[in-house]
Amino acid sequence: MDWQDPLEPDEQPHTVSIVIPVYHGERTLPGLLAEIATMAPPRRSEGRLLVEVAEVVLVFDNGTDHSDEVMRRLAKDYDFVRTVWLPELRTACRRPRRHGVDRLGLDRHDGRGRPAQSG
Repeated sequence: MDWQDPLEPDEQPHTVSIVIPVYHGERTLPGLLAEIATMAPPRRSEGRLLVEVAEVVLVFDNGTDHSDEVMRRLAKDYDFVRTVWLPELRTACRRPRRHGVDRLGLDRHDGRGRPAQSG
């Protein structure tokens, strides 16, 4: 069996939440979400874990472009997209990411590794 083997009927996938700090993401967000959407259905990681992207949390950091409008559109286009609106500019991506993780009710984990390496 290789990592692309079909899913077993009784397997339950590990769910993944992705937190994306958004500052001036007007041009890059649509392509990024389109790419993530291809990974949303359950599939095997390189480590052979069954995983699926359960949600993507976009955390708006008050940029001056039209990222807010793009985020609203993406939340309508993709049922797995959630939005979080920070009340003021935070400038460092660590704060928006932490705010998104707190919103999910998860531990604050750095999360810099590739998802395929989690298995």
